[in-house]
Amino acid sequence: MATEIENRLQGDEALRASEERRKLDAVDAGLALAEINYLDDTGYLSSEAARLFGLGEAAMILPRAAIHATFHPDDRAEVSRRIEASLDPAGPGWFEMDHRVVGPDRKTHWLRVRKQVFFEGEGVERRPSRAMLAAFDVTKEKTASEALRASAELIRNVLDSLPQEVVVLDSAGTVIAVNEPRNRFARENDGVTEALSIGADYLKACRTSAKSGEPYASAALGGLEALLGGARDELMMEYPFDDAGGSRRWFVMHAARLGSGPAGVVLSHTDITPQKTAEEALRTRAAALRRAEALARRDEERLRLFIDHAPAAVAMLDRDMRYVSFSGRWLEAYGLAESILGKSYYDVFPELPERWKHIHRRALSGETLTADEDRFDRADGTTQWLRWEARPWFDAGGLVGGIVVFSEDVTERRRHEEQIQNLMNEVNHRAKNLLTVVQSIARLTIKGTDSAAFADVLEERIAALGASQDLLVKSNWAGVELSELIRSQLSHYAPLLGARIMLDGPPLRLNSSAAQTLGMAIHELGTNAAKYGALSNESGVVRIVWSVFEGGGGPGARLNWTEAGGPLLTPPARRGFGHKVTVNMAKRALEADVALDYAPEGLVWELTAPLANVIAKAL
Repeated sequence: MATEIENRLQGDEALRASEERRKLDAVDAGLALAEINYLDDTGYLSSEAARLFGLGEAAMILPRAAIHATFHPDDRAEVSRRIEASLDPAGPGWFEMDHRVVGPDRKTHWLRVRKQVFFEGEGVERRPSRAMLAAFDVTKEKTASEALRASAELIRNVLDSLPQEVVVLDSAGTVIAVNEPRNRFARENDGVTEALSIGADYLKACRTSAKSGEPYASAALGGLEALLGGARDELMMEYPFDDAGGSRRWFVMHAARLGSGPAGVVLSHTDITPQKTAEEALRTRAAALRRAEALARRDEERLRLFIDHAPAAVAMLDRDMRYVSFSGRWLEAYGLAESILGKSYYDVFPELPERWKHIHRRALSGETLTADEDRFDRADGTTQWLRWEARPWFDAGGLVGGIVVFSEDVTERRRHEEQIQNLMNEVNHRAKNLLTVVQSIARLTIKGTDSAAFADVLEERIAALGASQDLLVKSNWAGVELSELIRSQLSHYAPLLGARIMLDGPPLRLNSSAAQTLGMAIHELGTNAAKYGALSNESGVVRIVWSVFEGGGGPGARLNWTEAGGPLLTPPARRGFGHKVTVNMAKRALEADVALDYAPEGLVWELTAPLANVIAKAL
């Protein structure tokens, strides 16, 4: 772009004449050109430049100050600094930058500007006489760049929120992304910091470890090379790691290709040390049972003694399924009395399902059976989830004398897993609902808004939805007080609350659906009042009143918005997004009756809905 602009700026320096300015207007409409005259402090804008600066559609001459007034407040200081530097006879005499301009119509444009200053005189008399300026409209580019940045930030936040440690490699095995859990792991273990830094050769680190004889590193290296080469699509392996504190930890690494053909790889490392510890504990318990079996072959009495003092829930039963021995933990796990010795297993547990009796018969036939998670519905109506093992024990003659049952109550662990799954399902459900609402807002907004204002209007409406979401999140989705919701949606008019905006009504805690629906409606009513209604002048007032009542169809809730003192109203020529939100969406979402009256003295909006559709459920 710089070369193209320089070529155009280095043409005839006599463009000040009106004939040459007409030629200037004939330049490609995609390039806006302007000439600044420092001798009379004026500027000439081509028609394209006038349009981009938001000053009109035709070429014009105007004071420099009028051009400078269009500079965006946040960019004005830097643009002015660049201009002053270019006007310095000892300076470069030109500059190039991107900045925003805001015209009288309040529309913002991003411009990519190059300015070349021409000087006259020599020595101390040298001074700027005029300048040529060329600009491109790069608003779409900036908008796309911002969207890309926001998308990248969202992806980064999602990655950083994951409990797994994530590393992303490009097709050459170079680290291109690392999430915060993996960075934290690197900081806590200095030896791996270099290998996990952006731009590091991940495979090189694997090769170094593999050369030292580390078998897990060799396996990881081979698998990753196969993934990057397209020979396989997925890799999963467990490996140990000795951390900086000297403790051995276990991880499972899952690696998957990011696409077909030559592609990168995403790796996740999950700490499975607790599971490994539990497995080791289970192996220890299983080993204890195997030792008990060996003891049984030698001496049944020694086996009984062992079971009596076993640290786990263990019971020894004879071939008739009568208790021979049991541990204290067995009694504790099932809430049994010590007097069960000699009693039938099935008398103690009359609720035992037939399938478990079948398992016992198989164990008495010599099989060893296990289950990691099995449901046991107790006679008192409670449910236990058990991990168990049933195996035969042998008498002194080497025959099956009965079975030994080992069990572990995993009810609490399963309950936690179900809670986590339910939470994930709820988060997924709410996220989908929110996305559906956002999509509806976008569709309805674009139908009634010109493309230039679409982004601003959509942003305001999504911000209104976000304000309702913030209140719901703050309350852990337990509901939102209607008064707090109204104040949040009318926060732009906070100085008017209590003076020109009056609220009156009892405490009323809304559910999430009502909060979202009424939040959007209040936002639209407030925006309409500020533009056309009671809040568009200095004397108008808005009264917002709500109540709960007993009706023929059951309890109901009523919300009324009444404006007075504003300009005389006339009904709109067409129904737009505001009508859909304040009337149609409210009717559908809350099964409500909605009345909207554009009375000349002020707008009146009233919603009546079944209380059950509005109020939050008590926790």
